[in-house]
Amino acid sequence: MSKLVAVAALTALGIGAPPPAASAQRSQRSWSPELGVQGGFSRFKLAGTGGLSKPVDFFDVPGFGGLGPAIPAGITALYAIVPAARQLALEVSFTTAQLSVARPFLGLGGLGITVASTGLRGDYAITPNIYAAAGGTLGFVETSGQHETQLGVEAAAGYRLHLGPRLVSRLEVNWQSVKRAKLLPPWNTYAVLFGLSSPVAPSSAPAATSPTPPSPPAPGRWQPAIGVAGGYSRIHLVGGNQDVTIMSFPIWGTGPTASPLGAVWPTPPTLYALVPVGGRLAVEPGIDFHRIQTGGITVFSGNIAGRVDYAVSSGWYAGGGLNLHVIKATKGTFSDTSKTTVIVPGVNVGWGYRFHFSGELGGRVEINYTMFKDNSDLGQATNTVGLMLGAALPLK
Repeated sequence: MSKLVAVAALTALGIGAPPPAASAQRSQRSWSPELGVQGGFSRFKLAGTGGLSKPVDFFDVPGFGGLGPAIPAGITALYAIVPAARQLALEVSFTTAQLSVARPFLGLGGLGITVASTGLRGDYAITPNIYAAAGGTLGFVETSGQHETQLGVEAAAGYRLHLGPRLVSRLEVNWQSVKRAKLLPPWNTYAVLFGLSSPVAPSSAPAATSPTPPSPPAPGRWQPAIGVAGGYSRIHLVGGNQDVTIMSFPIWGTGPTASPLGAVWPTPPTLYALVPVGGRLAVEPGIDFHRIQTGGITVFSGNIAGRVDYAVSSGWYAGGGLNLHVIKATKGTFSDTSKTTVIVPGVNVGWGYRFHFSGELGGRVEINYTMFKDNSDLGQATNTVGLMLGAALPLK
């Protein structure tokens, strides 16, 4: 009899309690702590002007908001997701830049500007893949002793797809509307964005699906990854009287060439990838590109780089390679009015240190030196010294 009671009790417990894996699956949140980078198409238009203001179209990879809100140019590039509930997360987006030209620029007697664009919104998971979002934005600009803040609202809807346990992609439609400020007009931005993000906390997958955590790579070894860089650059125009310093997160690459500034001040590429080729060697391609179109004028600027990295020891590495700055513009833009495309070659070297950042993310600190030759259509040669901080999202 006692045995029968025991069997009945165990059976009841088995029926009343769901399997551990099912319970863990039901309690799993739709969101995880993530850090990501995004870019894509955006259309900017001044508000309240009717048909008098022509829209400006941008295509930026990654996003290029470093000149907004003073010169709105695209969208914020970096974002972080913080889970708040099972279906709700907070998302912070951010881009900042500080530009200083030591010598006279366009007859202005020097130029200095500091800008920041940030957003805070709530992301709600309608399904495991589809989400909607709403929140607010804040822009800041300071130049010539004056500063201004500008408030706005944001709404978005998107689709998320896990490319693996370490990488999440998303496609999103986004709308922002910014109110009038004392020095700045109101404006609207409509965007279609593509983002990549990676967890910044250890995976909480059930033990049944991951019996043993992946072992870290051996010292000096490389892992496939895609990364984004930001930091300090000092650009010297060889033989000229103009030096430019930039502090930007992310770094803007060739962004100014395709912006309302129209300046040719290339920095190292914003995005980079690491491709192990065996032993201590890895190939590192780098890229960013930006396009602006308005009033019948189109300017495309691409920053393409490739180098070989060698793992020296204990996280230290050295690299060197080639650059190409590609500019394509409406006919009549360059000094030679018959040209529509100009390609400027360059070389780069770098020395840095790799480290574990957080969760699945790797990090690095690097000093690099990039040289572009002179060009009759674009002007003087440039030498750029950069101190970059990078965050890398693993690809497997």
